[in-house]
Amino acid sequence: MKFTINPSLSKDPSLVLSREVAKLLINWGAQVWVDEKTLSFYRGLPVFSGPQSLCFQGADFAISVGGDGTFLNTAHLAVRHGVPVVGVNKGTVGFLTEIDPGELELLHRLFTEEYTVERRMLLNAKVRRGRGTPYTGFAVNDITVHRGTSPRLLNLEVASDGSFIHRFRADGMIVATPTGSTAYALSAGGPIIDPRSNCMEVVPIAAHTLVIRPTIFHSNARITVTPFLDQGREATLLVDGGSGFLLLPGDVVHIRRDKTQVMVVRMKPDSFYEVVKSKLQEGEIS
Repeated sequence: MKFTINPSLSKDPSLVLSREVAKLLINWGAQVWVDEKTLSFYRGLPVFSGPQSLCFQGADFAISVGGDGTFLNTAHLAVRHGVPVVGVNKGTVGFLTEIDPGELELLHRLFTEEYTVERRMLLNAKVRRGRGTPYTGFAVNDITVHRGTSPRLLNLEVASDGSFIHRFRADGMIVATPTGSTAYALSAGGPIIDPRSNCMEVVPIAAHTLVIRPTIFHSNARITVTPFLDQGREATLLVDGGSGFLLLPGDVVHIRRDKTQVMVVRMKPDSFYEVVKSKLQEGEIS
């Protein structure tokens, strides 16, 4: 079996946890691949290395070692190659990760097929600028239109399948998948949605109104977001919290369900709602 390990140097600077994962997988007979940029951290272990694309190509599983941000990065790489993702938590909350550092033995279930794979929907974002499309991308968690560094609120208009929904002033708005409902959307007042669901939610960020509320749309809805950028206002498009794309006056963001899915490996019997309860206990986030 071929495994690729995608670690976080910010969460685990010496990659101690990633080395432990690699040792276990190799002892169980796996072929372990790591990015050539991190190879030096695995000195003494019989690992294979190469560019990220080669590491993921033909892999049976991708192991994310870090927090939710690392998981999202791993998922973006894995989706292109149809590789299931397993999350080992080295972060703070770890909604997306499956295994804590003291539970590495659970990885053996990947060899004995004692696991399930959840296929979760993704969102696709396109920016229309006149007749061109200067940006396309997909999101595991969410797509956000935000006022960026501007101190002024955005004027936003939201439509679904060509029908007008809202026009309001706010810091921005989030369009999230069920997987992303426990991320930024939750902080902005959105509902918690079972990640196995097929729908999308639109959540305003600090809207300057009393009547706009988070709204759930069916999974095949086509959402358009139009920021009205008069003088002194700017807007940034963020996909899964990554580096932003600056929107210009006249740009329209089109959001729909992506054709692909991310495969998330589950090995524990805990229900999603038990995980939510344990992760969101008061004082859990520091």
